[in-house]
Amino acid sequence: MGAVKTSVPGTIGMTALTGQLLPAVVVAIVGIGISLAASSLVRQWEEDRLRYKLEDRAITYGGVLAHIPEMYVDELRSIGALYAASTVVDRGEFRLFVRTILERRPGIQALEWIPRVRAADRTAYEKAARRDGFPGFRFTEHSDDGELVTAGLREQYFPVFFVEPVDGNRKALGFDLGSNPKRLKALERARDSGRPVATARIRLVQETGAQYAFLVFVPIYRNGLAAGTPEQRRDDLAGFALGVFRIGDMVEAALRQVPLSKDFNLSLFDESAGPKERFLHQRPARAGADGADRVADDGAHDGLDTVVPIRVGGRDWTAVFRPTPALIASLHNHYFPLFVLLAGLALTGALSAYMLRQHRRAQLIEHIVEKRTRDLRRVNRRISVLMNVAADPTITINRSGTIQSFNPAAERTFGYSVMEAVGRNISMLMPEPYRSAHDGYIGSYLRTGKAKIMGTPREVVGQRRDGSTFPMELSVANAEVQEDGDQFFVGITRDITERKQAEKTLREKTALVELLHDIAVAANAAASVDEVMQVCLDKVCVYTGWPVGHAYIRTSESLQRLVPTDLWHLDHGERLATFREVTEQTACNWGIGLPGRVLARGEPVWIEDLTKDSDFLRGEAADDAGLRTGIAMPVPVGSEVVAVLEFFSRQVLQPDQSLLQVLVNIGAQLGRVFERKRAETELTAKERALWERVTELRATQEALEEKSRELAAHRDHLEEKVAERTAEVQRQAEQLAQALEKEQELNTLQRDFVSLVSHEFRTPLTIIDGAAQRLVRRKGRVTPEDLVARTDKIRAAVQRMTGLIEGTLYASRLDAGTIRMERQSCDLKGLIREVCARQAEISQFHDIRVDVAGLPEDIHADPKLLDQVLTNLLSNAVKYAPDDPHIEVKGWTDGDFAAVSVRDRGVGVPADDLPRLCERFFRARTSTGITGTGIGLNLVKKLVEMHKGTIEVDSVEGQGSVFTVRLPIDLRDAGAPAQGTGDRATPVLTAVKGRLAT
Repeated sequence: MGAVKTSVPGTIGMTALTGQLLPAVVVAIVGIGISLAASSLVRQWEEDRLRYKLEDRAITYGGVLAHIPEMYVDELRSIGALYAASTVVDRGEFRLFVRTILERRPGIQALEWIPRVRAADRTAYEKAARRDGFPGFRFTEHSDDGELVTAGLREQYFPVFFVEPVDGNRKALGFDLGSNPKRLKALERARDSGRPVATARIRLVQETGAQYAFLVFVPIYRNGLAAGTPEQRRDDLAGFALGVFRIGDMVEAALRQVPLSKDFNLSLFDESAGPKERFLHQRPARAGADGADRVADDGAHDGLDTVVPIRVGGRDWTAVFRPTPALIASLHNHYFPLFVLLAGLALTGALSAYMLRQHRRAQLIEHIVEKRTRDLRRVNRRISVLMNVAADPTITINRSGTIQSFNPAAERTFGYSVMEAVGRNISMLMPEPYRSAHDGYIGSYLRTGKAKIMGTPREVVGQRRDGSTFPMELSVANAEVQEDGDQFFVGITRDITERKQAEKTLREKTALVELLHDIAVAANAAASVDEVMQVCLDKVCVYTGWPVGHAYIRTSESLQRLVPTDLWHLDHGERLATFREVTEQTACNWGIGLPGRVLARGEPVWIEDLTKDSDFLRGEAADDAGLRTGIAMPVPVGSEVVAVLEFFSRQVLQPDQSLLQVLVNIGAQLGRVFERKRAETELTAKERALWERVTELRATQEALEEKSRELAAHRDHLEEKVAERTAEVQRQAEQLAQALEKEQELNTLQRDFVSLVSHEFRTPLTIIDGAAQRLVRRKGRVTPEDLVARTDKIRAAVQRMTGLIEGTLYASRLDAGTIRMERQSCDLKGLIREVCARQAEISQFHDIRVDVAGLPEDIHADPKLLDQVLTNLLSNAVKYAPDDPHIEVKGWTDGDFAAVSVRDRGVGVPADDLPRLCERFFRARTSTGITGTGIGLNLVKKLVEMHKGTIEVDSVEGQGSVFTVRLPIDLRDAGAPAQGTGDRATPVLTAVKGRLAT
């Protein structure tokens, strides 16, 4: 009998159950683990993707922002080019040049010219600014109280001399930046380095908001270029171009074209400043921003912030971009990791249930689970590798160049959907020649292992689905799965169109500055006008890329006609031969043809299409030569156009205002060369004429020397007789000259006296005669009152005539030396009050105010002569101030002198009459219609000179006069007194001055 196997039913059931559950449990454990791992990897991938997207978007905005300060500094450098290209820049040229800069750069508060002014030149600069329309201009500085005061004495100054716009910045005019230690330190750094230097943040006085500003100094040297050593730069320094930039407005203008306001909160910091002055500007997003979103003033930031460095005038700035919660929410998918986890768990549960239901297919299911587990691991590893190297747009390809994955960023960039891209060759994203060469790169790498494009970012051209191309930066990485040796490549691209455009703009700016500099250097070094015009033709054609440039010049015979020159710039001269021949045979009159229109207008003319302009005389020749657009620019000297430069392009172009402005500046530089050469030509002609005259004089001198040698033999025996005769002739000549002088003086005095008698004496005689005749006619009807009135008129006329006669006789006695000065102690105060009281009785209309408290008690003088002096001054004040009753008499002590002034508010004296005011019989133009002889002031002057004193006059026409007499307090200390003109006394000082009344 065979053995019979038995078993315990419970044991058999448990073993079978364990065999059925074990695979399901294993699958459940593995599935849960894989799901958790996949969820973790996806979560990490999602966080990295979010960070890369935020960083890439912030760097794009930061790249735009980083170029803005340099663009503003470039505008300051263009001012340096203006000064390098010009011998002298006046205020109008500076205003015209910076106007366009201010229009296109809204963040500029002011553009200023800061000259280096030595102490000896300070007065000249202040006067020049006042002549320019700033009457109160002076060099200023801040006092300890912060007030603007007149700058103290220094060896050199750095004042704000030009500023635009003037409105809002007028207070800055004249401020000496060298008086501020911080500003002076920045100026010295810029001067010694030869490069722009920026300051720390400042708060503008005129700022009404909360934004800060900063200053940038650009040094300008006399020769236009910075010398090799700091010592040479200090010697060559001419001044500085200064820009005052508002940080907030500058940032707003820079980011106006990008949607930053919806994405990021922006904060700017100055890393070169102290901890409390680092903060510069904060620009919150308009939507979704609150206090928690903004970066703190100390610059602290979290993991999602992007920091972009910016270099500004030698200072290190940083821009911190903090994303808004709305942006993070739009880019961050919080549910995708949970979805992966739930999907994995669901798949694991389904597999476990399926295994329980399909026990008979356990082995097959186990094999499938193992294979799919390996696939899942490989996919997870590829995803992990891809996410670690890719930021935006990311593409993977296999060894044959076929696209394996195509992320959403790549879809947006290239225009292909993932379904259209996957499975096609990567070369479809590239134009020729990149398309043909790409597969060769991969094949070469797989054969040799040498990477030509692997691991190194390089700039290539990408092609979108619509066929358009764009510049992009490409990075390619090689990836390999260790388990099965599967190899693929990951490509990361970035659209760099904006960066390329910024680089192009910078190149154009640099080319423009170089063009202006080259032409300025050529203008200063050119030996002839033709040479500098040829340089301009060549440089402008190279700058614009235009093939033709030509010069017309105004003829000397006619100011309204231009003739062609042989100065050309021609590319492909064979095709342009006919156009050149026609041009050189075409002269242009005022307003005719392209050059003639420029001559008439005095400004550039732009013709978009030469073939459609009926006023262009060479249209047929231009059409044959393939020329389409033409532009002509004037070369002005003052208000005249002396030459016209014309340029032609083969394309139809719209007017370019920036190019027109450049050509206007070039024309102005050429005009200065014409003006300088014209002056040199005139100087050369004068030098040649002078040399010819010198040659003639030398020939004459040689002839005279020959004659002198011939007469030398006769000279010796004649010298004694000639000397005696000469001495006798000199004595006779001196006697004759003295007699003639005396005769002329007597004749002059006689004519003057006759004229005086005929005019001044006739007036009172006429009054006397008229009054007497009226009394005779009315003898029977004369009343006592009428008799008294007529008698008073007669007495007044007689008194006037008596005064005229006495003044004339007194002057004659003074000339004859018969008036003697009797020195004695004189109460000057009492004498002044007595004369004033006497004059007040005569002139009751006038109010004479006397203030002589400051005079000494007595002086050593002749009171009678001083009475004449004071009486004449007071009577003149009354007579020449008929409409204003106020007369002021003041006295004070001035050192060793007693000073007395008489002020009136009458007709005054014209400035050009002041030097002759004290000449005898001279009367100013403003005295017309007022009686007088012109003797009084001459008498006053001589009497004051006899006292060794001085007389001064301050007068403004129409506002009145002030006569000031200064007399020595003690004549014994001043030497012997003068005795009239007979003693020929020389006055110590007689000053007649005219100054503006304050």
